Amino acid sequence: MIAEIFVKENSYTLSNPNKSNLKLERYEDEINIDKVLKTRYNTLYEKAFCISGDERGWHVGFLSRSVDVKKITKKQEESDLSGRVVFVSKDGKEIFYDA
Repeated sequence: MIAEIFVKENSYTLSNPNKSNLKLERYEDEINIDKVLKTRYNTLYEKAFCISGDERGWHVGFLSRSVDVKKITKKQEESDLSGRVVFVSKDGKEIFYDA
């Protein structure tokens, strides 16, 4: 899945980042890429947790490592869990962090 590759290449998982494909977020400083990568490292699970679509594309949810996926209750699944959303356009040309 494109979104899963995206979070891996952008240093949110245990995988090695791909600096040539790095997408900075609005608040991140492009001068200190190593600091950005260190801050992101292993903050998300690498497998998508949920997905929803609209006419433009898909919103793919990734859980934060602070969430214990083995202990999620049904009530928690229906609430706001900590994590990030990646948007992928239907043609796959746009991929970015969704606010």
